[in-house]
This record gives sequence, structure tokens and C-alpha cells, in this order.
Amino acid sequence: MARLCATGLDALEDLMEKLQKKKKDLILCGPPAQPLFALERAGFMDRLGRENVCADVDSSLERARELLRPKAVVPNSQ
Repeated sequence: MARLCATGLDALEDLMEKLQKKKKDLILCGPPAQPLFALERAGFMDRLGRENVCADVDSSLERARELLRPKAVVPNSQ
């Protein structure tokens, strides 16, 4: 994606909403400067989470692995 228009932003917003409803995450891999700037300006980066925007495929895969790791359960202290 070299450029991002309002329609593209709307599509990403819709995709992120659908994924969140299914308890899934969206990870962006290596977005170019202009789309990244547009996402930032629209507030999308804050909703997505900056940790879900990765520079390359390897870091994207590592982020996916992090998301798939089981969460630590804190024992109930009663």
C-alpha cells in the first residue's frame, strides 16, 4: 500500500472492528511513510496499538507469536 485514502482507512477500520469482535488482532507489516502518517493523523494508530505496527515480516511474525502466547494467570489470593 503506497498511498492511503479515506476509503482505505474506512476498510482498515472495518477490518479491525471485525477482528476485535472475534478476539483477533490486526498486525501491519512495513507500512510506507504516507499511509503511516495518514493512519497516525486519523487516530488509527492509537486504536490499533503501536506495538501492532511492525517494520518487517520477521518482527510481524514475532509480534504474532507474542499475541498467541498464553497469558500468565495470577492465582487468586484469598
